[in-house]
Amino acid sequence: MALLVALMVAALAAVVAMQVIERSHSSVVRGQAISEDLRAYQLARGMATLAQSWINDPDQALPLETWTAPMQVPGGSVQGRLLDWSGRFNLNALAHEDRQQAELARLSFERLLLELSLDTGLAQMLADWLQGSGMGQYASRQPPYRHAGVKLADISELRWLQGVDADSYARLRPHVSTLPEPTLRINLNATTTPVLTALVPALDQRQASALLARRPYGELETVLNHEALPAAAQRQLLERVTLDSQWFMAEARVSTEGQTRDYQTLLSRLGSGYPYRYFSQGSP
Repeated sequence: MALLVALMVAALAAVVAMQVIERSHSSVVRGQAISEDLRAYQLARGMATLAQSWINDPDQALPLETWTAPMQVPGGSVQGRLLDWSGRFNLNALAHEDRQQAELARLSFERLLLELSLDTGLAQMLADWLQGSGMGQYASRQPPYRHAGVKLADISELRWLQGVDADSYARLRPHVSTLPEPTLRINLNATTTPVLTALVPALDQRQASALLARRPYGELETVLNHEALPAAAQRQLLERVTLDSQWFMAEARVSTEGQTRDYQTLLSRLGSGYPYRYFSQGSP
């Protein structure tokens, strides 16, 4: 009997010891993962700081739309690129405090949706979402949810709207932005034909394409004298177009220990940074 009790105690001790070892191992692994995440985040912040210096230097050639060559760091690499968001349609313009400006933005967004062969009803859905109305249609979904009635922080929030599926989101994404201010001015040197025709309704696709084909422009006078520009579009251009950019999305891709993480930070030439939440882990 004494031997049996001893064996049972030894077995129990072995089980407890294994549990302690497993918990210790899990804690070590979790600690290593947290440490690696923090290191990757700091590398991404460093890339954002470098990007801020690029956009503040008028003589610096910006890596727009294309990734820089990987910069080697201990255990991996980091690279970055800039997306010019001043040439995109600012979705948050539909949340302008001035109702007239908000309505003009909604109508412009309708034209953009039409240009992209999407449901124009999405413009009103977005306006309702930003204004906090139309709650019932989301509360009744499975699972139910509600919107905050505030400006969008990220383009991906469009996917919460009823009617925005993967295809429509993919078509919209290259043409829209979510700036923290409700402006609707675009940089003519960085925009697309659908966005330009949406904001300047006096231009058709052919005229807008001809206008953009002569980029870059240094002065608005050159734009206004373009032979493809109808007289009716001149005032609209002056109200909606600029020739420089204030907002850029800085993207950092950090590869360490066999994992790739993407980070985003919205930067302004004025020096304001808006770090976005963790965007993806693993190969995008």
